[in-house]
Amino acid sequence: LVTKPGGLSTSEALVAQVPMVLCKPLPGQEERNARLLTESGAAVRTRRIDELPGALDGLFADDARRDCLIASAARLRRPHAAGETAAMIAGLIRMRKESVA
Repeated sequence: LVTKPGGLSTSEALVAQVPMVLCKPLPGQEERNARLLTESGAAVRTRRIDELPGALDGLFADDARRDCLIASAARLRRPHAAGETAAMIAGLIRMRKESVA
């Protein structure tokens, strides 16, 4: 997947264990996403758009590197995060209601 490191795109790629090449992150959260994903080994980052063809060629030619990206994505992914978060929020609401009653 060639993408900006937005939260939804990168989350979906992690869950699907799709290798990522990141480019042109926006300042702030996308920059932090890019740093986390590259430092964790789940993505490759290009600093400039003209580096993109070389990065892609490198990944297509290197099965071991792609396998490392996939393995790192498997370690980072949280496929049930939305349900776990909803359950946690529901629990907090129940606790709040019980403490008020």
